[in-house]
Amino acid sequence: MFRILTSLAWSGFYRLGGIFAAFITNVILARMISKEKLGIYFLTFSIVMFLAIIMRAGIKQTSLKAVVWARNNNKCIISVISRILLFSLFTTVIVAVVSAYSLGHWVAEDFFRSSEMTNNVIWIVGWAAMVSLAAPIGESLRALHFPGWGAAMDMSLCNIIVALVLGGMYLVNYKIDYEELLIIWVVIFTIVNFWALGKLVREITCSTSYGERESCRNKSGIVFYKGVFPVFMLNISNYLLINASLWVVGYTLGHEDAAVYGAVIKLYNLLALPLIVINMGLEPHMADLFFSQQKKRLMLMLKMSAAGGLTITLLASATFVLFGKQLLEFIYGSGFGEGYSALVIILLGNIVNVWTGSCQSLLIISGKETILAILTSVGAVLCIALSIIYASSYGITGVAGTVTMSVAAINMAVWLSVRIILGIDTSAFLNPMRVREGLRVINAR
Repeated sequence: MFRILTSLAWSGFYRLGGIFAAFITNVILARMISKEKLGIYFLTFSIVMFLAIIMRAGIKQTSLKAVVWARNNNKCIISVISRILLFSLFTTVIVAVVSAYSLGHWVAEDFFRSSEMTNNVIWIVGWAAMVSLAAPIGESLRALHFPGWGAAMDMSLCNIIVALVLGGMYLVNYKIDYEELLIIWVVIFTIVNFWALGKLVREITCSTSYGERESCRNKSGIVFYKGVFPVFMLNISNYLLINASLWVVGYTLGHEDAAVYGAVIKLYNLLALPLIVINMGLEPHMADLFFSQQKKRLMLMLKMSAAGGLTITLLASATFVLFGKQLLEFIYGSGFGEGYSALVIILLGNIVNVWTGSCQSLLIISGKETILAILTSVGAVLCIALSIIYASSYGITGVAGTVTMSVAAINMAVWLSVRIILGIDTSAFLNPMRVREGLRVINAR
């Protein structure tokens, strides 16, 4: 239990710091650039994250599973991690070249109608490449029980540094432009990636416990590659589920509405934080308990963690329901209060998401990625279609409603699938008295 709490503490420290820093970055930018330029930045950020998902081709979650498998089966971890890093580099370069010299200009100029994005496609693609390469490095370190590094490499550390840099510029009244903002992101990500890669290389080469194990060249490829495509589809679907709605708003309603809806999405990300922190800290332990067939301890651990996340989510959601409009105006400035109704609606889907717990992570760990990918892909497609239909008539409120219904429906379907297929209930304890029972079982030898 101490190791679990330590993992959660480190993951929570970096994740909270990263999310808070991203929030501060957006607040600063809302005061440094115009509302229209902020909308363009939000759209650019979403494109970068989407490109990064395509570049890493599903290796983020599967790399964690492959390294944990190697560690638990006394296999050579060095060969597994080397294969992961080479695969990541290959897919990143291929997608980067295609995006920089073909699709990127079409998306920027014809779809989003932004000259700033069109003139800086190379920097946008470079930023996405650095985000992509950070994933396998961080996940490999997390699988080796360095949860802090895993959370730090998942945007958190870069968010903190960028917030500090922009904060300093704001204090000296420096007027930053769009290109300079992109360059800052690329440079900081590059430095952090090399730093973390050095940590990973030192860890796996200096420790004989990782290097002097049975070779696993053939089996490691099976464990790693067979889950890549379903997880790749899952990552795309999960990202589109929330962010494609921002693209619909930007294309249908314009850059200023994209700024308002983007601000709503950023606040939504804050409230999605509890479950993200839980998964970051618990996934290595979930894999250990699952592979060792300790189903009861695993279920109790997941139900307890979901209960903690739900408590925090309900308290935070109540605050935004009561004071959301004032907070939007205070944080981002005049005019952003228009997103209050969209914010309240989208919070409902997040409550269902947190209540169902870590069911998505458990399906991936158990090798049922295909089921998860199908459920999420269908939900994402329906969400995009409904967003397009309702955007023109109901604005960002209608778009938020489609996102909420889709998120809730997908998570309920995944939770039910886990109960039927694995026989594990990941939903939150609603009875506080069950927490004591859970602690006793988890700590039992």
